[in-house]
Amino acid sequence: MAGERIGAFLEGEGAFFGYSDGVKHLQRLDPEALSLTPIPLGGVFLRGKSDGKRLYVLLSDGRLQVREAREGGLLREVRVAPRPFPEADEDTGGAIYPDLAPWPEKRLVYVSLPHLGLVAEVDGERGRVLRYLRTGGSPTRLVLVRP
Repeated sequence: MAGERIGAFLEGEGAFFGYSDGVKHLQRLDPEALSLTPIPLGGVFLRGKSDGKRLYVLLSDGRLQVREAREGGLLREVRVAPRPFPEADEDTGGAIYPDLAPWPEKRLVYVSLPHLGLVAEVDGERGRVLRYLRTGGSPTRLVLVRP
């Protein structure tokens, strides 16, 4: 164990991955062995999502990691923001943190960049930003609505 608090979990393939704001590790929970294994991120966790096959981890320095959802191994990493996210504490007054919205069928993940007024469209398979969408504001929470 890495000595970091777990506040929530991402669901993987046969495992869960514990995290909390500001941690430097994911904690892989094996539900059968009831064991925790720390997975170093090489940065500070800001936001995470899972589509069941992949884990998407946004780090505070602007990197998006794509990890496999069985052991948590790093598949690829892409810089989505040219500079780190500003330090901020979110409270009940409103959302200010960035968010992720995976679209697994298209192998895309959308990343809101509130400090830049953009949403990055990322090819999760190739590990590259396809385009930036200007929002005219500070986008925070994302919900992907598909037909």
